[in-house]
Amino acid sequence: MQDRSKISSALQGLAYLLFSLSLLLVIGVLWVILAPPKAKLNEARSPQEWTPRSVELNLPKGKWGQMVKYGHDIITNTSRFIGPSAAKNKSFAGNNLSCNNCHLNAGKKIASGSFIGVYNRFPQFRGRENKIGTLEERINGCLERSMNGKKMPENTYEMKAIISYIQWLSEDLPPELEKNIKGIKK
Repeated sequence: MQDRSKISSALQGLAYLLFSLSLLLVIGVLWVILAPPKAKLNEARSPQEWTPRSVELNLPKGKWGQMVKYGHDIITNTSRFIGPSAAKNKSFAGNNLSCNNCHLNAGKKIASGSFIGVYNRFPQFRGRENKIGTLEERINGCLERSMNGKKMPENTYEMKAIISYIQWLSEDLPPELEKNIKGIKK
């Protein structure tokens, strides 16, 4: 009789344990589903919280991150990657300037030729060409005029990397900040 009592008591304890674990699991699942989401890198931030992204701190993972990083590297060391120091088939800039010479702090310095928000403004009408142009065409305009080079085909890995970097910098920019970022201060 005592054995039955011990078994019954053990089974009862096991049932309570399983019930408690199940209840905790349900609460955990509900918490994940119903809890307010935490701010993510790709979510819009308020103007007071927003800061330009950093390749060192905010670089995305995977192939997208590699593409963004390569775009950043091209912007900061243009002559090495697509200029006179590059392989002949990748030489598009005709001098040793870097995009960074005009677009300060890799295009992140506000009102100094910033790339932040630029991706969101294209396609865009360009008076010089008297047509609506793409961001790739605008980049090629810099290569040809400012850097005394030649057009880079739009399907190159390098062009896609530059576009990816500019796109990444432009993500989640609060619209009310865009007017303060673009252009160059007098």
